[in-house]
Amino acid sequence: SSLSCSHQRRRRTRQGSITAVPRASMAFRMIALAFVPPALVAADMKPLITTDLFYATSDLLTGAFNHAWTLSCVDGLLAQVPVAEIKKTISVQMKQLPPDVTKTLETVSVEASTKSVQLKALALEFMDV
Repeated sequence: SSLSCSHQRRRRTRQGSITAVPRASMAFRMIALAFVPPALVAADMKPLITTDLFYATSDLLTGAFNHAWTLSCVDGLLAQVPVAEIKKTISVQMKQLPPDVTKTLETVSVEASTKSVQLKALALEFMDV
């Protein structure tokens, strides 16, 4: 059968076959949508993600982190780390490096500090806006 009649339109379904949709039903849909007040449509719309969800999730994760930190005695473990010995070992190893390497490390350290200060200033500038 021919689907090119003036009162019918072609439409593809999910399976790929072509079905005819009468223009009268399309026109009825358009007229029905024209009479729906925009206030009714806008009144029912709510955001999908609210700030309450964000803050509740943040509070939940913070509480879980604090609980896990306490249960695993991380403060006690950190107190057992021999910081003085580690610094002494690092100092001995740093003295064995060639001068060019130490100079490059110092330059990189200064540049990183400068970039860090600039980034913090930029963040504060945007927070004030």
